[in-house]
Parts: sequence; structure tokens; C-alpha cells
Amino acid sequence: MPLYYHAHRLRVFLAAGSAPEGCEVADKSRVRSVVDLVTTVLVALTACVALVKLLQPPSPSTQRNRPEPAVPTAPIPVGELPRLGSEDAPLGLIVFSDFECPACQFWAMNMLPTIKNTFVRDGTLQVFHAHHPLERHQRAVPAAAVAECAGSAGQFWPMHDLLFAEPKALEDADFQRHWSAVGLQAKHLDECRPTKESRLRRMADGNKTLQIQGTPTLFLGQVTRSKTVLVKKRWTGVISAEVLGDSMKQLGNQPVER
Repeated sequence: MPLYYHAHRLRVFLAAGSAPEGCEVADKSRVRSVVDLVTTVLVALTACVALVKLLQPPSPSTQRNRPEPAVPTAPIPVGELPRLGSEDAPLGLIVFSDFECPACQFWAMNMLPTIKNTFVRDGTLQVFHAHHPLERHQRAVPAAAVAECAGSAGQFWPMHDLLFAEPKALEDADFQRHWSAVGLQAKHLDECRPTKESRLRRMADGNKTLQIQGTPTLFLGQVTRSKTVLVKKRWTGVISAEVLGDSMKQLGNQPVER
């Protein structure tokens, strides 16, 4: 039994005027004070553990207990992907993501801003968003289609941020609200979305060659002159800016002729 259970049990017996079997209480008030202190400490510890768990990034939406696949040998095209940063930045980070994935939401809201303010701002890194909606997430494809439609009007990243800021608001009415928030006309969304959804479902099949096991999946590599990324490192799940920075230092900052 947990320690706080026994502390509570002892308090009950003290209040009733008797001690639990096997425990002699010579000074009831003193024991009660000790029990109160122990209970307070345990409550505080429980709260601390809950806070630590809350601050930890969610586990990736993935199949567990599988080894990380090998780094893809073929360069990944990024010419049509939404990009943050200068196209002259020598390194590229491709983030395969799902708008209904809690770990992706944590990455977008907590890790990406730091990466933008360091590696993207100083001109060493480009960040590319790639969609990988998981089959069990029924609203992931519609959300990705809305982001793609916004991208056609030059508003991908504002829509990206809105969708991740409200991960439970992925119904059609929510999309219309976000659409208006970025200053776009509803007619454009209605015309664009069906085509984008069909394209996204085809893209998900194409991603199978990359052996993506879950989201987010991140690929880091050197940006080639033909607008591809020659991948050198991959991760499944959330990584910190420090981990990314260490890997970037190992790669250097020279573009690859290809």
C-alpha cells in the first residue's frame, strides 16, 4: 500500500481514540503532528511528480518497441514543402507531422519557436513541414488539407500555428473560424479542400518508402542545389534544440553539390 494510505489510516485511528494493532501510542498529539507532517510532504511530492509528467513531451504517435529505421539513402525533395528560413541555409530539417498528434503539437508549440529563434534566424537551418496524417486520426487529413489550402494563399504557417494551438478544434466550423482569422475567404477553402485531401492521401502512401513509424519524424541533412535534403540523421519523437544543435555541428554548414 502507498505510504500516504498508512498515514491516513493512522490518523483515523488517532481520531477514534485507539491505535492500529501493533502500534503503541504514548503521546497521541505528538504522533498526530508527525503524521500531519508526513501527509503534507507526501501531498507535495505527489504534486511535484504530476508537474514533472505534465512538462515532459508526449510520446510520439508511433508503434512502440521498434528500432529506428536506417537513414534514407535517396535525397528527399523539399522544393514544394512549406519552408521556414532562408533558402540559402545549408542545413535542412524536415518534420513529418500530424495535426491530431499530441507529440506533434508539443513540438510545434514548444520546440519549434526556440529552433526558429536560433538556427533559422542565424541562417544555418531551413525547416520544412511535411504531412504524415495517421490513419487512426480521422481529422488529421482534413486539417492538413486546410493548412495546404492556406499555403496556396501564402498563409501556411499562420494556419499551422492556429491548428496546433487548438488541437481539439478540428471540426469544419473550427476550420472556417481559423480561415477567417488568417484573412481568407470561405469560398476559397470550399473549392480547394477536396483536391488537397485526395492529394494528401496519396502522399501518405508515398511516405512508406521512408519507413516512418510515427509522428513527429524528423530528418536532418544537407540541402542540395537541386532542392533536396541529403539526410544524415533521423529521429522519431520530440527532440530538444540542444540535441538538434549538436547534430548540426557534426554536419557542418557547407552545401552539397548534387
